Amino acid sequence: MLHAEVHHPEAEVLFVTFDRWRRDRVGFADWQPSRTVAGYGFAELIIKTAHNDWYLNRELDGLMRVLKDFTKPYRTVRSFAFSMGGFAALLFSRPLRLRNAVLVSPQWSPFPKAAPFDTRYRAETRDLQAEHGDLARHVSTRLRGVVLYDPQVVVDKWHARLIEEQAPKLYAVAMPLAGHPATQVMLETPVYGKLRDLAFMGKSEVALYHALHVEARRLSPLYGQRLRERLAARAAR
Repeated sequence: MLHAEVHHPEAEVLFVTFDRWRRDRVGFADWQPSRTVAGYGFAELIIKTAHNDWYLNRELDGLMRVLKDFTKPYRTVRSFAFSMGGFAALLFSRPLRLRNAVLVSPQWSPFPKAAPFDTRYRAETRDLQAEHGDLARHVSTRLRGVVLYDPQVVVDKWHARLIEEQAPKLYAVAMPLAGHPATQVMLETPVYGKLRDLAFMGKSEVALYHALHVEARRLSPLYGQRLRERLAARAAR
């Protein structure tokens, strides 16, 4: 139900990647270790789940125990994660000894009681144990980084605020009209590579991420289309 694999474990820095929520999921996603991570000279730990279960299955506690010992030798641990993967980065942040993370449109919780404003995942979480996914118990207060979100995606805005309240060194960065995940605009441009570089380097200065969004929206056809639609809707009102 959970799968973890490491590549180049002899490195001093560990970079962790997590599986995201997938509409067409059939078991474990098949993806290869990142050449870019290897190019930085980092070890890469890939953590996957076989289902859209938010990693909250019977193998969770065992994996956490393994990770607590596994991560001891590394000088620092970083991550770049999306949506459900961002939730997982927070969930595993203590046993991973995670120090820096760039989280793109992450959820604070998929459970209605903890996030009543978000109804997207009620069917998927019906048989899951909410206490296992209580990030207030799991998130590391030492974790630094940023949460990128589109404030027009209202559920993402509220998730970002809850994360910022519980993790004071994670800073929410609003990226209007970026979509979900909030990298849609950057993905159309070379700016996305710069974003990955900031994540690899463990940068958490908010101004750096704002600047990337400003640069990307000048180059992105998708951003231009969304802006025109928004202005047209405002004019119609």
